[in-house]
Amino acid sequence: MEYRQAGLRDLEAIANLHAKSWQETYTGILSDEYLDKCVLQDRLDVWRERLTNKSTNQVVLLVEEANNLLGFICLVKSPSAKTILLDNLHVDSSYKGKGLGRQLIYRVLSSMGELEGLSLYLEVLVKNENAIRFYEKLEGKRAETNIWNSPCGSKVEEFVYLWPSALTLRKSLRLIR
Repeated sequence: MEYRQAGLRDLEAIANLHAKSWQETYTGILSDEYLDKCVLQDRLDVWRERLTNKSTNQVVLLVEEANNLLGFICLVKSPSAKTILLDNLHVDSSYKGKGLGRQLIYRVLSSMGELEGLSLYLEVLVKNENAIRFYEKLEGKRAETNIWNSPCGSKVEEFVYLWPSALTLRKSLRLIR
């Protein structure tokens, strides 16, 4: 397996995995029409923007095997606050449960340089029980509940999970790699 930074050449693979992940996870949460007809184009548009107009505060890391995308992670470091947003973490369903999610978090945090004083947070849909179990195993703490205005126009309840120390999270992931 190879871990590397994403580039524009990875646009279609990332968008396809992102769309597939949403189709598998968000059935009954997002509209069927959106998931069946619009999600791939929507994810292509999102990732084209992100990979074309790269922010210095954004890191997108991939894991591949034999040129097949197995998973990816996107972190965004706030330029003013002491926070890092884990914006996306997706692993192909046939590779879930093999430690790739933990590896992606560990490796991307390791690539970010100094983490002292930085917290990490993410938003996860309330009905995404598998992701919630994963983040709670990593000792993420549920901090609040929000409403997400989804791309299909529905309003969906989400939890915010927080790790007060990104450095402590990285150290704990190093121990369970």
